[in-house]
Amino acid sequence: MADTALEDLQYAGFPDRFAAFFLDLIIVGTLFFYLLEGVAYAGSFIGPLLFAGTAVSFQEPKMPAIFGTAAVGCIVLFLLSWVYSAGVTSSRYGGTFGKMIMGMKVIDVTGSPVTFGRASMRFFAKILSGLILFIGFFMIHFSPVKQGLHDRFSGTYVIYAKKAAPAPSGANEPKTVVPSEDEKLQAEASRQKTRKAIYWFLLIPAAGILLTVLLAAIVAAFVFSAAGNVSHTYVVAATVQQPDTDSLIVSYWGGKDEAEVSRIEIHINDQAPVYWDSPVAGKEGHFTGSPGKDHVLIMAHFKNGHEQVILDTFV
Repeated sequence: MADTALEDLQYAGFPDRFAAFFLDLIIVGTLFFYLLEGVAYAGSFIGPLLFAGTAVSFQEPKMPAIFGTAAVGCIVLFLLSWVYSAGVTSSRYGGTFGKMIMGMKVIDVTGSPVTFGRASMRFFAKILSGLILFIGFFMIHFSPVKQGLHDRFSGTYVIYAKKAAPAPSGANEPKTVVPSEDEKLQAEASRQKTRKAIYWFLLIPAAGILLTVLLAAIVAAFVFSAAGNVSHTYVVAATVQQPDTDSLIVSYWGGKDEAEVSRIEIHINDQAPVYWDSPVAGKEGHFTGSPGKDHVLIMAHFKNGHEQVILDTFV
């Protein structure tokens, strides 16, 4: 039990706590900035292992590294925020550097400094306070003891470290107030109710997030699998001309991928297909047509076993 009674303390209000939060945001952001190079390096290494399919899906070879860097960055930022908040709060300073600058510290229900476990609980509960439209933080303004939802969950108070009311004149010892057993039971019951409410708030969104992640994983697996099976589009060309009603001239013009072509297959109406093995650009073929419309389909076969229609037309 701390020497100073909780009733003799001044609780930190919302404006000062928001200012402290903003200062902490600058501190964590600065620390994260110095880690960016390492984050980018880790992302470029991990990204291709976890997000290889994004290169095909987005038609951009750098996408795996970008996704990897984003994932590593989120993890590092989360861990950095947690260790900073819980570590410094549970230290002899009693609060983050932002709170120290604003002259505040965090205590538990007995007025004692918080442990790392309680400070961690408070940090994770802050996430919930933000997820519910920041209502958990606005509760600070309306609470008689300036507790946010995360404070009620973790059983903590934020006080002005140097603004405790002075002890009565003539007193030799600081006043100490020991809560009665009923008060302790009521406080514990209140905390339990708050925790149950938070558990439900966490459980429902967590179930929704889990379901969303599972569905996204299934869809991503399908998309990446489908994208991985899409054949490469080769650039080769052929044309057909009809100099008169009974004849056709088919010309093969090659293209960027002509070196990969092993054979050309020509279909005209219902006639047997004609094959050109190892065709060269500029090769022409004369074929007999019909008085009406002629259907000409030309397919290229490639050395890797793929095939592709390069002309399908009526003349």
